[in-house]
Amino acid sequence: MQRRTLSVNDVAEFLGLHRDTIYELVREDKIPHIRLGGRIFFLEDVLEDWLRKEMN
Repeated sequence: MQRRTLSVNDVAEFLGLHRDTIYELVREDKIPHIRLGGRIFFLEDVLEDWLRKEMN
């Protein structure tokens, strides 16, 4: 099974941003994410769709 979720570190690297910036975007609810058991995850396909929309 292929992994579909990304961690904060994965997203920071993917977007070329600092981890703190990703946490700030999450706090401000400006990036689609999921919280499970105190951890933050991102669905790869949802993040890609969000990024396409943000770039237009």
